[in-house]
Amino acid sequence: MAAGTLPTILNGPSHPPKEIAPAMDPDFERKYHALEGSHWWFVARRACIIRLLQRKLSVSREARILDIGCSSGPMLETLMKHGYLHVSGVDTSMVAVERCRERGIRHIHVTDATAPELAPEQFDVIIASDVLEHLADR
Repeated sequence: MAAGTLPTILNGPSHPPKEIAPAMDPDFERKYHALEGSHWWFVARRACIIRLLQRKLSVSREARILDIGCSSGPMLETLMKHGYLHVSGVDTSMVAVERCRERGIRHIHVTDATAPELAPEQFDVIIASDVLEHLADR
């Protein structure tokens, strides 16, 4: 894949498929977005992920990174601030995706993360933090 190009799943318009059910209660989502930028838990988790990528895994700044359940984009924003050039995010919430766009995050898409159509070679790193607790038991 050429530098700067994105996998097919992340190209094109971002419209929520009709079969995607909200993963979060709207009131909880509003509170979550209000806290995720500055609450110690989220700040510390982002710092741990950056430390893991840089020090333990030595992930290149050219790596293609996908954040599943990216919410309003604070992890994507943190990755970009640390020099990662190819970051993308997916979330089931159109509200979250719009907040990402307001932050200047371009490669963002509404999709059902439980059934993404991803080829193994599309991304070098996939992050999915604070996702499992929002999925229905099967």
